[in-house]
Amino acid sequence: MVRIYSKLGVFDWHAFAIVACIELCRGERDNPPLPRWLEEDYSRAIHELAETGISQFLQLKDVERSQASRKISAGIH
Repeated sequence: MVRIYSKLGVFDWHAFAIVACIELCRGERDNPPLPRWLEEDYSRAIHELAETGISQFLQLKDVERSQASRKISAGIH
């Protein structure tokens, strides 16, 4: 998912909301832990998403940046 999103080249808060939901739910109830063999790639993908998002976010115009910030905040809360 992160690889596909990174190639789009367009800021979309939905990608961040999906990753945030996955992260929040990973430790809940009876959800299984992340398999060891996946830990490194999983961590790298989250870091790549963060770097891509920061780069894209900084390229947005002030109005777009403000709107994106509100959407991300609403998706997290």
